[in-house]
Amino acid sequence: MQKRIGIIVTGIVIAVTVIMLILNQTTGWSVFSEPAQPFPGEDDHSLDGDTILKPGEATDFLPTPLPPMTPPKEAIALTPGQIWNPRYHALPEEPTRIATETAVRSEDPWLNYVQVDIVPTWDSKQMALWSELIVLGEVVDVQSYWSTSDGKRPANPHVTGSGYYIYSLTTVKVEQLLEGDVSIGDSIRLIQNGGQVGEDKLIVDDGYPLFTPGQLVLVYLNPIIHPEIQKLVPGVVYNVVERYIVDRTAQTATNPFSQKSLAVLFEEVQQAQQIKQEIREGRFTPPPPPTPAPS
Repeated sequence: MQKRIGIIVTGIVIAVTVIMLILNQTTGWSVFSEPAQPFPGEDDHSLDGDTILKPGEATDFLPTPLPPMTPPKEAIALTPGQIWNPRYHALPEEPTRIATETAVRSEDPWLNYVQVDIVPTWDSKQMALWSELIVLGEVVDVQSYWSTSDGKRPANPHVTGSGYYIYSLTTVKVEQLLEGDVSIGDSIRLIQNGGQVGEDKLIVDDGYPLFTPGQLVLVYLNPIIHPEIQKLVPGVVYNVVERYIVDRTAQTATNPFSQKSLAVLFEEVQQAQQIKQEIREGRFTPPPPPTPAPS
């Protein structure tokens, strides 16, 4: 009997170990993972005065070294929203069409739905380190186009493997520059997968809705240098690494994963700038690992 019990217990331990290994490989979860905090607890950093940024109001943090800058091979695709983003898992190569009929006509509305898993591994501090341009500005225009050479509907978008999709260009007028090389009053263009052209629609479900004209936004951006994108949108266009909707009255910034004071985010950007400068000059020393708690 004891031998049977020992065999059963050993089997359970092996099964649990296998499950934990699978979870670690597929989601990054482990028994040492901290629980996810959709709204991280931040101390209240109220703002006063006429200016948004109040240096010194944000709590200090131990900076994290820049992560490796090489994107995973499977996360590179030709479509704008599928350019590598540190929050994304590997994205599907092609949207999956939702068809209600076995045969569709070329003139029938085209509907594609893509679900993108977001990995809330990097917080706003790391996003500030990743981004080349960070601005506060107003969304002044959002336009959606087909990825054809003229931006218009293809002859038959329902053809499997045609490679055509819908993307959106958002124009933001810069009100305040935190990081990068643009000027106050400049208009910058952001590109995202998804949007609607006529009755045709591409929905990208990544937790972040498309921008809306009139929104005040804080956006963390990187320029896209990609031949396929340059064919669609000549000139400088940016990929959105992180974004917040800003409440001007409350001086808070919110996205689907967190809500923070603007002062906290601005202070993080300042510290990220200092870290980048130290890295360029070869002076950056990663912080020591935390001291283990006494047993």
